[in-house]
Parts: sequence; structure tokens; C-alpha cells
Amino acid sequence: MSYISQDEYYFSPGFNTFVLSTYPWENLKKVSFPSGCHNLRISSQETPHNWFKRIVDEQLNGKTEPCAVEENMAVFAKLVYDNGIITYSNVQVIIVDDDLDIFYKSASPANINARYLRLDYDLSSLGEMFTHPHPHIHVTADGVPRFDAYFSHNGNIIIDFFDFIYRNFFIDKWKEWARNASKSNMASLENANSAVFDLIVDAFKANQCDVLTSKYANHIFHIKEGCRAVKEKIFPNKINPDITSVLCYDK
Repeated sequence: MSYISQDEYYFSPGFNTFVLSTYPWENLKKVSFPSGCHNLRISSQETPHNWFKRIVDEQLNGKTEPCAVEENMAVFAKLVYDNGIITYSNVQVIIVDDDLDIFYKSASPANINARYLRLDYDLSSLGEMFTHPHPHIHVTADGVPRFDAYFSHNGNIIIDFFDFIYRNFFIDKWKEWARNASKSNMASLENANSAVFDLIVDAFKANQCDVLTSKYANHIFHIKEGCRAVKEKIFPNKINPDITSVLCYDK
């Protein structure tokens, strides 16, 4: 395995634990997170809180720590591999405003903002023609809409899914990761000192489109390339992109 061992090259130490727990060591066929858990999928009759509490009660002995990748984000996953190729993925994520323990114990969970996302890749469930992009993302327990995971062009769906999550829900951690991930790639550019990354961040915040697309266009390209290279090392296992290109309507 070619994963990077330094914590600064992961989104967080908790995500590092998730990666190491879901890699197919010794050519494992099936892995789950938390390890040993089963029957993880949310049902259409469950609210996110009911589902979360059921799994924590029944399989984690009432402890939220085993599923906590961040203090306010839980992950439950099942992956199936065939010679290192991902052939099935069900990765469920719940993100709450408070920490997970408060959400788990809450008598009024409706008052806590909880966001549910699920990454599905299941070639035994193709659905009606072009209704189930593979892979796709759900934001509710079941059914429509299914959002095409368009951001994963090369089949690296697990790390791309979490890249998407960290950019949206944990932007400060993502920026620190991107700074480290792109450092060596940026070093090849002239005038690419450590302040350039911060200047680009500030330009985004200030809505300076002209500055970003002219002055910093090459720097941004190198940042993205550096991030992609590190993602390949963090989680090298992929789906078969040739299958995706046939089954997805927009590819």
C-alpha cells in the first residue's frame, strides 16, 4: 500500500483511522467501518437520529467514539473489493451541529441540525435507465434524488467523496490539508512562496474572479494537481471508471 503515513497529509487523524480501517489488507474482500459492524444501512422508515441511535446502541455498546471521524461527524461504511478494485460501496455520513454524543443522547433530536449523506455504488441495483448514476449520493434515507458523484472522474470515489465533505463542512481543515498536499507541487513555480496560498484563499473570499483567473491561474492549477496526487496516495483503491462512463448519463 502506498498510503502516506504523516497525519498532516490526511484531512484529520480521525480520517486517517477510517482509511487504515477500510483498506483491503491481505486482499480482504469485505471491510466495514467501524470494524465488525453490519446491517448499517438506514431504512426508509428511520430518521437519521433513530438510525444513528440504533447502530450505536446495538453494535457500539452505546459509544459514539468508534464511528466518530470528527467530533461532530460519524461514518458508517461497507466496501467490497475484487483484487483491490471497489465493486460495492455504501458510505453513510451524518454531520451534526453539536458533538455526536449530544446528538445521540438528545431527547429532542429534531432541534439539532443533522445532515445525512450516503455514497452508493451498487451494480446489482441499476434502477430505471440513467436514474441511478454510478456512483451517486443520497441526502435522504431512500429514493430520489440521486446526485451523480461527478467530482470523481478517475474512479477514486472514497477519497473524492470525503474531499467533497471536508470542503463543504470542514473548510478550515481542508485548507490546511490542501496547503500541505500542494506544497511540493507549488515549489516548482517562481514566486510561489508560502504566502501565495493565503493570497489565493483571500481572493476567493473577496470574489476576485479576475485575479484568480489571471494572476493565480497557474498556481491554482498546481494546487489542484498536488491535491490530486496526494489523494491517490491516501486511498489508491478505485472503482472501474470504464463501467461508470457507460452507466452515467452525463459522462
